[in-house]
Amino acid sequence: MGRVVSLLSSQIVEQQILHFCFEYPEKILEIKDNYFLSTEGRILYDTLLDLYRNNASFSDENIISSGGQRSECITFELLSAIKKVEYDYRAWNHYRTILQSSYAKDRIQSKILKDALSISTLKSELDVAKMQDIVYELQECVNLARGQGSEVKTLKEMFDSYQNTLSKRASGSAFYDTGCVLLNSALSTGFSPGEITTIFGSTSIGKSIYSLYLINRMVNKHIPCFYVSLEMSETSTMDRWMASRLRIPFKSLYNKNGMVDESIIERVKIEREKFEKTNSNTFCFLDDTRVSSASLEKMINQVKMKMHTNYMVVFVDLATMLEDFEDGTPAIYEHAMNNLHRMTKRTGIHLVLVVQAVQKTLENHRPTTIEGLKVFRPMLSSIKNSGAIAERSRQVLAVYREHYYASKFFPDDPLVQEEDDIMEISILKCSNDQVGRRLNYLHDGGLFRLYPMPEDYIPQTAAMMREEQLEDDEI
Repeated sequence: MGRVVSLLSSQIVEQQILHFCFEYPEKILEIKDNYFLSTEGRILYDTLLDLYRNNASFSDENIISSGGQRSECITFELLSAIKKVEYDYRAWNHYRTILQSSYAKDRIQSKILKDALSISTLKSELDVAKMQDIVYELQECVNLARGQGSEVKTLKEMFDSYQNTLSKRASGSAFYDTGCVLLNSALSTGFSPGEITTIFGSTSIGKSIYSLYLINRMVNKHIPCFYVSLEMSETSTMDRWMASRLRIPFKSLYNKNGMVDESIIERVKIEREKFEKTNSNTFCFLDDTRVSSASLEKMINQVKMKMHTNYMVVFVDLATMLEDFEDGTPAIYEHAMNNLHRMTKRTGIHLVLVVQAVQKTLENHRPTTIEGLKVFRPMLSSIKNSGAIAERSRQVLAVYREHYYASKFFPDDPLVQEEDDIMEISILKCSNDQVGRRLNYLHDGGLFRLYPMPEDYIPQTAAMMREEQLEDDEI
């Protein structure tokens, strides 16, 4: 009975995928091989692939004309039945994984295990070469069941994939949204799958605030994301998030008498209800201090299954607290980054690493003027063991706030209290795009909020206000 249910489930998924491809033809290229178990499914896959490569539409007439040459089972009645099967657009990757997994299971049962048994029971010496081929084929099936497949491509497959990518670029669908329009404008491909972005800055400068800001924007846009906090607790994260979303002063979430205003509790309740209606399956959080790249990959695969997606953005804050980085030597950092890079490619996620800048500049420098604060603006070399981290990162974003340093070194300067608290994000590395661009956000520390600032806006810094005062004195 279980076998029959499994087959029926597989056939329904096949129909959902085919219906999906009827309406979105480019999706046919995302199915790497003919993994359909039913005769009709296998014939329709080959038919659609040929039509797509010949730039022919997926009209019923074209499908019947081409598919009918392969088999009499391809009829208008069959196409009509498939189009009546409902599918969820967001579940494409989930359908594809089930298709591959069903194929892998059938392949293991119907061929691989039988071949292994046949070879191993022969009275002659074990044929190691044939057994090795079976082991390789078994591993391929395991990878398929995990939503992965062989990355080896023929030239024909490369052209198929590249032409599909160009078509997506032309339609604007090849860009992976970062959640922030301003950051989108500075990155050529956004948060692409299989790549790493590093966000770094000094202690208390706002790295986690910027990360949470991007996460918040992604949640609003229903972009799947997973926040792994190795430093900040779940409660602290929620305090910041609710202060930002509900525009509640952070301090009002605490009370010396242990009481919180009832109106705040009610607003959080309403916000929860709103999340559960629209965003409950696009965000996951982990608060843990003992995580390795291996355990992280396992959790990522679990979250992907829970969200029914193959793509998501994973934030790790602070990344260097992963167990892989524990010894802190350059060699260990390089090994750890290589592991994370391979894991990112295997899982197809975009990984955002939040890391600390070295504090030597801060410890050894005491500026005597506001202008001298520029020395604290981070560079790639400011990242601890920057070579390994920057080399494996597709994009590197540096966080800087002059107001933070100005308040620290010149707390009594009245102009410091009047200046804008600007969070500056510098693009220090971006493959295939221009580096050096700076993005400005108005930072509201009391609410943990950021407001993207237009490029023509001129920030009011203490240094600029002092220059204006000098000009007025001269007049």
